[in-house]
Amino acid sequence: MKKTKLESITVLISSCDAYSILWPSFSKWFFKNWKIECELIFVSETQKHPDFKTILTGKIPWAHRNLVALSQIKSDYVFWLLEDYFLTREFHVEEMERYLNDFIEKKMDRLQLAPQGVHKNYDFDVKNTFKPEFNYYNIPANHKYSISMQPSIWRKDYILKVLNKDYTPWEFELIGSINNSSSNIFIDKSIVCHPYFNVAKKKHVRNLTWAISKIDKIIEAVFYKKLPFNFNKGYKKFIK
Repeated sequence: MKKTKLESITVLISSCDAYSILWPSFSKWFFKNWKIECELIFVSETQKHPDFKTILTGKIPWAHRNLVALSQIKSDYVFWLLEDYFLTREFHVEEMERYLNDFIEKKMDRLQLAPQGVHKNYDFDVKNTFKPEFNYYNIPANHKYSISMQPSIWRKDYILKVLNKDYTPWEFELIGSINNSSSNIFIDKSIVCHPYFNVAKKKHVRNLTWAISKIDKIIEAVFYKKLPFNFNKGYKKFIK
């Protein structure tokens, strides 16, 4: 099926060299389910993704990499994904046009297209054929995850306003939400299943004390594999 072109939005996929092992499978699931022709931008450090226009920034912090990429994006709106989000349902131009029209009309800064709360991985026994109902709920500015890296449409100028160049993605969510003052954050409440399989998870949470944190680093260097993440349960079954 021929994809319909949509020029008013750019898909931004954030990654780093250490996660490049995920890229081939990310591509498989992205191109299987993304049915929209638009600008696709992949941002990483020194390794180019063979399937996407890639912006290489060198070894700078996660947020700084994304700010460099955003400075080269011409569209006013961005659909922002992480490289370990493997899409599990189709996205079509009709729904994205509706979302964008509502986004502009309601003067949104971010519109989340995934449920709030703990991610529920893909149900292997149920085909994800969800159709959105465009039922919007306003997320309060003081909500602990008013800033979230769940798949969302963002106003590019809003990202530039709230994204500190030194943030990690987790700091962006936590500190960004504390500092957020926008009352124009929305979520489509009709979406009850996450539209992606979350492949990777952090290995462990750092302890807050300096000493134990140092010990954690030594333990990681000695005992953990070199990948900076663990695969989520069900990964091998999912990619078959």
